[in-house]
Amino acid sequence: MTFSEKLITLRAGRGWSQERLAQELGITRQAVGRWEKGSGLPDAKSLMALARVFGVEAERLLDEDADAVPQQAGSMRFELLINFIESVLDSDGLFVAAWLLLGLGHRHR
Repeated sequence: MTFSEKLITLRAGRGWSQERLAQELGITRQAVGRWEKGSGLPDAKSLMALARVFGVEAERLLDEDADAVPQQAGSMRFELLINFIESVLDSDGLFVAAWLLLGLGHRHR
């Protein structure tokens, strides 16, 4: 899998636009577009930022012999949980988030 394919998959997996990823990295949307088209690679600073943002090793992003997207399933579930908690906090407040996290929503036998 090429770097551009991995980047597209990781970005889409987060539900982010090219613009959102660019903002996270402090770069232009056009730079992200070039990387995704395969017409360029990030510099070392941007590569390290990408690795941090997606929680992967920078080497895995560049290793074309790696067939799969370098993201652990547990990391993706954690990211989905964080996104859910953020949406709950935005809409219903801290009490509901704490209630869900503490498992108070489950019936005890």
